[in-house]
Amino acid sequence: MARTRLTRGIRHYRQAYLFISPFFILFAVFGLYPIIYSFVLSLHQWHAQNPWQFVGFKHYGNLLFNDPVFWTSLWNVIFIFLINVPPMIMLSLIIAVVLNNPAQRGKDFFRITYLLPYVTSVVSISVVFYVLFDDSLGFVNLLLQAIRLNPVNWLTSAKVSKFSIDILVTWKWTGYNMIIALAGLQSISPEIYDAARIDGAGSGRTFFRITLPLLRPVIGFQFIMATIGTFNMFTEPYFLTDGGPGYSSLTLVLYLYRSAFKFFKLDYGAAIAFLTFVLVLIPSVLQVRMWAEREQSYSPV
Repeated sequence: MARTRLTRGIRHYRQAYLFISPFFILFAVFGLYPIIYSFVLSLHQWHAQNPWQFVGFKHYGNLLFNDPVFWTSLWNVIFIFLINVPPMIMLSLIIAVVLNNPAQRGKDFFRITYLLPYVTSVVSISVVFYVLFDDSLGFVNLLLQAIRLNPVNWLTSAKVSKFSIDILVTWKWTGYNMIIALAGLQSISPEIYDAARIDGAGSGRTFFRITLPLLRPVIGFQFIMATIGTFNMFTEPYFLTDGGPGYSSLTLVLYLYRSAFKFFKLDYGAAIAFLTFVLVLIPSVLQVRMWAEREQSYSPV
């Protein structure tokens, strides 16, 4: 019975399905097939022109139990996430609140200014930050020396290199998160703020008791997208530090790139890719559930 209804529905909407079919065809050819092929590859041992040899989940076991570089790259990603994402999202909220003020002058200019880093090529930005953070001739160290402070090894210190990436990522993605937060602010009815002013609520109390609770879905979306972006980070560490010094700023995707395309371990690289997918999926699902539960439990007073 259900199959008959499905067949009738396809026949009835066959023209609509025909119009949307290019997307699904392209996704199947350039998206779904490579994903399935990569997963099958991760279950095999393959070197150059030798035939594939099925090894099951051997590569995954090696990654989890015998590969300290994998755990180092995972810790680097988690560290970058913890240091970068919460301050970046809070900063974007503050900027969005300021620019959402009707009395603020030059709002369009500042919106464009904050959004420019997001629309600029990350390669170009990485090159500029590489010049700024150069240990000997970088503008940042020259400025520190001008005010009689010791220069910092921004790119060649194992303790500082991750902070250099954090600064770059924060500068690039704050504008994007600001636009998301600004859209959320403009969806809040002005009548709610008028009622709060009549009740005598100040700007601080209004922000924490009205603005933040009503922006919970937006903040949740920002955290989920930032989680996905951080775990998939490649270009910034590749051009800025190349994962070094040592493995101090190596990320999961950069480790995948080295394994697959530098050392030609495509089977091992495929295993890293799928394990990274699982590591992204778990916190994303947990965040979706967490923000959904908070949204259901919140009732405005």
